[in-house]
Amino acid sequence: TTEIYTLSLHDALPIFASRRDLRSQVLKVGHHGSSSSSTYPFLRAVRPEIAVVSVGEGNRFGLPHREVLDRIASFNCTVYRTDLDGSVTVVSDGTRLSVETERARPVSAVTGKPLKEEYYRFESEAKGLLRRKDYAGAAARYRKALLVEPGAASAHSALGYCLKKQGRETEAIKEFSAALLGDPCDSYANLHLGLMLMKKDRTRALGCFEKYLDCHADTHWAGLAREKAGFLRARKGSELRKEGREEEAIQELEKAVALAPGNAFAHLQLGLLYPPRDLEKARRAIARCLEIEPEGRYAAEARRVAAELEADR
Repeated sequence: TTEIYTLSLHDALPIFASRRDLRSQVLKVGHHGSSSSSTYPFLRAVRPEIAVVSVGEGNRFGLPHREVLDRIASFNCTVYRTDLDGSVTVVSDGTRLSVETERARPVSAVTGKPLKEEYYRFESEAKGLLRRKDYAGAAARYRKALLVEPGAASAHSALGYCLKKQGRETEAIKEFSAALLGDPCDSYANLHLGLMLMKKDRTRALGCFEKYLDCHADTHWAGLAREKAGFLRARKGSELRKEGREEEAIQELEKAVALAPGNAFAHLQLGLLYPPRDLEKARRAIARCLEIEPEGRYAAEARRVAAELEADR
């Protein structure tokens, strides 16, 4: 059993010149699957049976590059990728090889089987175009990927993002919705769909933001999801207050401040609702509103309510 590891072009040239036998069963693919490595002559000399690509998930370079995967596939070689398979361990007993992976690959929502390698080639190419902000080109590749794997939630989600960036909002909503049918926790779909629906369907938008928080509470965009969910809860509470449904309004507004403690509007609304029930809670709510926005949009009304509450002491 032979293993070939990454060589620089400078180090590899003398080996090619010496015409040494480079055949190997296992190849660690060079430069994380970049198109600058794994040339056809090299692969033809090595003829690996197993290739392992060490690459970070969602990396900004769109690695591994599709052309490299195509080259390797032309030799009927099985490809393992750390972004899809986690840690990859190749074990030999001196005669046979076995491969162990940290996790199973994502499976198709349609067939229940691992997604086809052809899908990953289109997806990899799409990611490269997306990082270059070629949204139309990336959308075209994602559509090709979805022809191979129609139920791939991540491709629907990424396609939705590309369409959103092109101003094709109706199509984007359709793709984000398809993504959530396949993966209700898809972060991109929940966040972007929530933002797009805030003026069209507040109830559904709130559901998207809160699902994002259920699944991704500690991620980079969780703060934005909390802010938007808090805003929508506060608006709903305000509407309930105007309808005279005060207990329901308080529940919504308390949820709003739990999600977004810096929501001055929600604190003001609670300050208006609490007095018949708890004057001290009302004072604290108004004080918090003024602390957040001492000169903001709601400051004048908050000061008026604060004065009234002081008069009732």
